[in-house]
Amino acid sequence: MSPKQVAQECRLVRRIEQVIELNHPPVGQLRRELGETQLLALIKIHLIDFNELLDLRKPLGERQIDKIAEVLLEQFPSLSFADIHFVFNQAMLGAYGELYESLNISKVMSWFKVYFEERTKVFGERSRLQADSHKSQGAQRKILEIKELEDFYKRVRNET
Repeated sequence: MSPKQVAQECRLVRRIEQVIELNHPPVGQLRRELGETQLLALIKIHLIDFNELLDLRKPLGERQIDKIAEVLLEQFPSLSFADIHFVFNQAMLGAYGELYESLNISKVMSWFKVYFEERTKVFGERSRLQADSHKSQGAQRKILEIKELEDFYKRVRNET
């Protein structure tokens, strides 16, 4: 996916929950489908696009972009291109602090670390809510079953 394609799909995304709901495939899955070389090239295109968009005095160099792409793929295989785009947008908006006219590997990787922790919390909360919902549905089914049994026994008693 090109940066423009991802940007188009993510144009209304403002929260991590919305990124998750886009249901884009994670880069770990794409590595198996596209191969590592092609996937790294796609990640690098996103990094280069972001780097150029910021127009910083000290942007990322080619070797830094290569290393960030490799580390992203190795450390965060569950993130998608929508996640990557969201992190870059949040960085541009200052969510991870000031850029101070420069980028480096540790600064960019710290954004992804913070984002991944937040995303993990969101997933955990969603899982907890789903579990609570299933428990609630199960309890409601049991209540219905008990009421049906009570009604059945009432009918049996009335017939005899």
